[in-house]
This record gives sequence, structure tokens and C-alpha cells, in this order.
Amino acid sequence: MEMVKKDIEISQAGGGVFCGIYDAASGKMIGVIDTIPGNYRGEPQTAFLELLMIAAPFRSQGIGKAVVAAIEHEIRKDARISAILSGSPGDNPPAVHFLAE
Repeated sequence: MEMVKKDIEISQAGGGVFCGIYDAASGKMIGVIDTIPGNYRGEPQTAFLELLMIAAPFRSQGIGKAVVAAIEHEIRKDARISAILSGSPGDNPPAVHFLAE
């Protein structure tokens, strides 16, 4: 939990929005997402998907794709946004694969 608290502080300091992802059936938190909905690196038209983590038992079920689609939909409500960027460390093959889809 301490790591999550620090991630939230870092997110807020950088203009990000850090959110939990919850299982509808149980109400249990199954992941987190962190976005910068605009003004990424001083560019008002650019948003950034900073972090997406889904707990292992919930992966490969389409949850990540659904969450990203919902976030993109919300971000694009701001007419100024023309780009949503994302990235992943190269040492995380599943994340690289997810982003390539």
C-alpha cells in the first residue's frame, strides 16, 4: 500500500489522475491506472497513459482493453486533445504486447 500511496503523490505532482480499477461483482480492487489527461510535457493537446496494472488473476480477460477504451473516451471529451501517448519499459514483454495490439 505504501508503494501505491507514493505513486498517487507522484501522479498528482505531475498533473496525473490515479484511479483504482474494481471488479464489479466483488467490489475488490483489481488494478490501477494513472493518466495525464492533458498538457503532457507542457503540450496541451497531448495526454499520456502513465500506468496500467491489472492483478494477475484478472489478466487476459479484456479488462485492460476495456479500461483503456473508457479512459480514451473520457480524455477525448476535451476537444484540445489530439494525441494520447503511452509507453512501457522494454523489459515488460506482456505490456509491450498489450500496447502493440
